[in-house]
Amino acid sequence: MKVRVIINPVSGGKNRVKEITEALKKVCSTLDGIFEIKVTKTKGGASEFSRDAVRRGYEVVFACGGDGTINEAAGPLVGTTTVLGIVPIGSGNGFARALNIPQDVEA
Repeated sequence: MKVRVIINPVSGGKNRVKEITEALKKVCSTLDGIFEIKVTKTKGGASEFSRDAVRRGYEVVFACGGDGTINEAAGPLVGTTTVLGIVPIGSGNGFARALNIPQDVEA
């Protein structure tokens, strides 16, 4: 399995890159595959990372951020076989709440 995790480090007003990285190691430690973390630096960065993941044959892209990050990451996945995962770490997380996605990173 090839998984890319895209983190917006400023979502929710707190840099949670280390927390997400540690959770990923814990949750995925028994799985075989490639697990790659990309941290956005600019607006539009999540879209670029998603588009690149599709080109490289990643099966799953996790968007770690708020509604804006999720929207950016999801766009390039439309019409592809790459699956979107959501780790809500924004300040409101309206989209994730509407879908009853847990707010805990490991969950």
